[in-house]
Amino acid sequence: MCTRPMSLSYLTDKSLKRKGANSMKQTIFKVEGLSCQGCANAVTNVLNDVNGVQSAVVDLDSASAQVDFDETLTNFETMHAAVDEAGYTLVK
Repeated sequence: MCTRPMSLSYLTDKSLKRKGANSMKQTIFKVEGLSCQGCANAVTNVLNDVNGVQSAVVDLDSASAQVDFDETLTNFETMHAAVDEAGYTLVK
């Protein structure tokens, strides 16, 4: 069982999410610091709450996150900051 403390105080506004077909991008990032499925679920939730992320799925076995996002609304730095605040590291 994971004993990592969870701190999810980042700010998001899901009402601002839009689907811009021409600016959508799918990327796979590495995620450091995952030790259990709960950690993977936490990072999935953090990424899905970032304005501009259409969908995110974190896989514990590969320690990776597949993220579909609108490049006009978010970028790696924003997603990295949200994941970092939750206690994990997103790597390009």
